[in-house]
Amino acid sequence: MRITPGSLVKNIDRLIFIFFLLFLVSLTNSIFVNQVGYFGALLLVLFRFIITKENQFNRTGLELAFVLFIAVEIISAAFSEYPAQAFTNAFKRSLLLPIVYTTAIAAVDLKKAKIFFKVYIGASLISVLIYLYFAYRHFIENLYGLTQSGPSIFQYPITASEIISFTVVFLFAFSLNEKTKFQTKLLLIAGFVLSTVALLSTYKRTGWTGAAFGIFVILLMRKQWKIILGGLLIFMVLLLIEKNESLVTVLDYNDESTKIISQLATEGRASDVYPLGNDNFILSDYQNGLVEIKDSTIVGKIETPSPAIAFTHWKDSFYIAQLIDTRFLVLKKKSEKFEIVNEVVSPGFTTDYKISNGYLYIQDRDSGLTVFRDPDNPADSLRFPGLNKYFSICPDSSGMILRSTNGELHFIRFENFLPVNNSISIIDSGSYDVIHSYSHKILASNKNGLKVFNVTEQGVKLSNELKELNKVYRIYSAGEKVFILTTDQKIVELKIESHNQLSVVNEISIGYIPNSLAYDDGKLYLTKVKSSRLLSIFDPYNVTNITRLALWRGGIEIFKNYPLFGVGDIGIENYYRKYKQPYDKEIQGHLHNNFFHILATLGIIGLSVVCFLFYKIIKINLHIYSSVKNEKFLSSYALGAMGSFSAFLVSGLTELNFGDQEIITLVWFITGLNIAFYKLYSAEVSSLDQK
Repeated sequence: MRITPGSLVKNIDRLIFIFFLLFLVSLTNSIFVNQVGYFGALLLVLFRFIITKENQFNRTGLELAFVLFIAVEIISAAFSEYPAQAFTNAFKRSLLLPIVYTTAIAAVDLKKAKIFFKVYIGASLISVLIYLYFAYRHFIENLYGLTQSGPSIFQYPITASEIISFTVVFLFAFSLNEKTKFQTKLLLIAGFVLSTVALLSTYKRTGWTGAAFGIFVILLMRKQWKIILGGLLIFMVLLLIEKNESLVTVLDYNDESTKIISQLATEGRASDVYPLGNDNFILSDYQNGLVEIKDSTIVGKIETPSPAIAFTHWKDSFYIAQLIDTRFLVLKKKSEKFEIVNEVVSPGFTTDYKISNGYLYIQDRDSGLTVFRDPDNPADSLRFPGLNKYFSICPDSSGMILRSTNGELHFIRFENFLPVNNSISIIDSGSYDVIHSYSHKILASNKNGLKVFNVTEQGVKLSNELKELNKVYRIYSAGEKVFILTTDQKIVELKIESHNQLSVVNEISIGYIPNSLAYDDGKLYLTKVKSSRLLSIFDPYNVTNITRLALWRGGIEIFKNYPLFGVGDIGIENYYRKYKQPYDKEIQGHLHNNFFHILATLGIIGLSVVCFLFYKIIKINLHIYSSVKNEKFLSSYALGAMGSFSAFLVSGLTELNFGDQEIITLVWFITGLNIAFYKLYSAEVSSLDQK
């Protein structure tokens, strides 16, 4: 069969259409399939140009901004100390820009352009339904209060929140603007409600604030003043009625019954309780510092330089308090009063610490283990940087169990209570979530249950397990008692017999997930913290807010030394280590903000170019809406395009979504399809005018 040039071109066009559909159905759920669809369509477009010499790449109005962006990426990479990485990232970002043109080329007429949008929204709603299923499972397993995040399905929850926010904004635009049949309107509203619930289920403020601003922009463009004022009023009321809750509950605990002795609301956030005996305890109350309480009455308070999250005994009259910035305060008890006498700091990001053998062992996930031997002399310390990539530690007299980043259990032998670097062995390759040391035993938990390992001079050996305890999120021990906190809101007391048999002594349901637990003299001390997700947006003590502010400060310091073209489009972690404050421990490859990150990586010239690019997109979107605002479907899409880009900009204030391939791919597609709709509509109008 002879293939004519005409039939070849038709087949290429069909393949472009098919690959672009593949691109669309995977926009919200698979970055790999998405890129196969995009690059397949792009290569076919280029092949079509080679055989026909027909240039389908029409001007969009973004050409100058794109050229300037590519130029500043190249110049910045040329001056970078890491040119290979900078040029690689510049190349990747440049390859995504033709999405705008490929979308316009694939949309050969208004019918296909509408099909593209409907396929994108339909696939997005399927992803939403899948996410809602897993979010429901996440909810019934009480994981929201524990993780402060929604489930991770197709991508990280923060990325999912931004992707879903675009769906929310588009469906809102069509629900508000589209004049259509009642059944269609009902489907649009149902889709909007479902996607909004999914967005809330991500539990990520980045997507929430972006979607809210996108909807606000749409209402502003439609001049819906009553809805805007009503929405602002509802928001203000929510701010007034929302509240944070912090509570310490003391229970009279025995095998026969459990009753509440007292409850105390705290001014800060009850993070941890350390009993001192005689109904006296120290509360680590976060921003409220360390509070000494006796018989439900505050008898003393110690202010801390940053929020306090834990307090425990070191040795003799020395105690330590852990702060949120991973510093440790050393306190000494003098005449029944606690006094801060020293400060202990490990070099990296602390994920765990334990006191054993009279030593303080601090585990940093990036810089290894640091051992402090003398509370009166913090300089008396030893570092083991090779023990990095571990999250949890359980030291004993003969050695230490370490939980790796992938959940494996490793054992390292001790000499004089210090690690012997060449003696690491794997105990169990299962993915464990929690480990705890108790009386020369290690309790390790994962979804398959709880295991007990014996630690001896000869090594570590599995001794017993309870498969039914598969919802453990924290383990505590006090004297001979071992308590398990589970995600189904229970406290389980275990007993480990001399022959290593495990048995459940007691089990009580408390109706919430405690932040911490402590036991002393027949009493259980539970802390409960319930923070409003809405109020956390404005909370200076919120952990992620603290981290972001620290990252932004570091970005400004980097910019000061590299003002024109920045350090190159690279992972920023190596520079951030140099320019951050000493107690800012969270090291990341980006600065969680488009503008600060671009300022640091591409300098003031790069930021100016990117702002010019954003300005051009806004200008084009506004022009398109003003031109088609009386046209069914087109005006609704133009509203959604402007609203979703506005959502992207606001989300970019707390996330580097300009550098997130999944998000920026969506932005370029939405922009390209908006331009395609406008050009096809203009051509149709022009054709009618000529007739």
